[in-house]
Amino acid sequence: PPSYPLSIVPNAAYTMTISFAPLAAGTRNATFNINCNDPHIATFNFDISGTATAGSPQINVTGNSMNIIDGATGTSTSDNTDFGSISSGGSITKTFIIKNIGTAALSISSISFSGSNPSEFSIASAPSYPLSLSVNATYSLSVKFTPAASGQRTATLNIGSNDPSISTFDFSIAGTCTAPSGSPQIMVTGNNVNIVDGVGTPNTSDNTQYGSVSVGSSVVKTYVIKNIGTAALTITNMYLTGSNTNEYVIVNPPSYPMTVAVSSTYTITVKFAPSSHGTKTATFNIDCNDPHISTFNFDMEGRGIRKRTSVDDASTGIEETDSSAHAFDFVPYPNPFNDLFHIRYDNSRSERTGHIRIINAQGAFIENRQVELNPGLNEISVDGGSYPSGIYYLTFTVGVDKQTKMIQKLH
Repeated sequence: PPSYPLSIVPNAAYTMTISFAPLAAGTRNATFNINCNDPHIATFNFDISGTATAGSPQINVTGNSMNIIDGATGTSTSDNTDFGSISSGGSITKTFIIKNIGTAALSISSISFSGSNPSEFSIASAPSYPLSLSVNATYSLSVKFTPAASGQRTATLNIGSNDPSISTFDFSIAGTCTAPSGSPQIMVTGNNVNIVDGVGTPNTSDNTQYGSVSVGSSVVKTYVIKNIGTAALTITNMYLTGSNTNEYVIVNPPSYPMTVAVSSTYTITVKFAPSSHGTKTATFNIDCNDPHISTFNFDMEGRGIRKRTSVDDASTGIEETDSSAHAFDFVPYPNPFNDLFHIRYDNSRSERTGHIRIINAQGAFIENRQVELNPGLNEISVDGGSYPSGIYYLTFTVGVDKQTKMIQKLH
């Protein structure tokens, strides 16, 4: 508008521009008035009108400042839809910009993943829904790729909104997981069965279930720690936690830190010696430099039982007995073996001799001899260097108890 009063000399002109900016849809009317000193028309006026159409939101998504097409199935590092390569256990985050390029507010109702590997992609910091974007406003969406397996991993990113043309804007994303280079990896076995990290259900098959043991006696179980990685494994500590740590003891703890070379093993023995009746549990923990499992742990369980006793009840004349069986067990290690192997037996009995019998898969005797036993932990060495490779059955007898276990000669 001009400054008033505005003077226009005879035969001169002044141009006035009127802008129409509707605030609602439909026909919008107004009257334009000009007050002046014309003696015949003190106020010159005329009607004006315009029609406003309803505005609509429109979604636009970019990655690395490049437009991404709705429904795109190809991926590229140039627009961040290809996350590139990452070693197992790592993660990569890429950013996408959602912009409202329409003429009304854009409402984002959901952001989700689908496709082959949706669980390996996640929103780094998810918004609250609905997320409203005013005209020309943007939202920065950070997506994290955390692969769970090697190879190419793919998913579809879905963005639900009130865009009338694209109710769900979606496009493919992908990343590649590579095996870590030069990193240690811990594996633990019991009785030649893999023990899963964090396992909470003890089992006799992997030596984590110690069974029933008489109070005052003990049973030992052996575990083998192996480095299946591509760099030296360093064990910084091994220790017990849980409800009944006083009932278990690590028999042969090493000096720390202890290094296990690639493909090498270390054998550790844990003794269960219940001091009272009932179920006893503990957790065995191994602290190490495995980049994925800094503390490998698993639960162990055993049951303490009363020794066989008899008590005469003077009032009834009935003899009370505890019929719980006396526990008997031994551990052959290493198993499988190449040349020399050992029999570990914790002798809490009065017997001072035992008997070893070894037969091959065809039933032929390989070893059949008596061995001397000392009180407490015994380590009996057997030279199997002359055995042909294959499966053998080792029977160990002490007194009236005996047990047979399968052993394997590798080379």
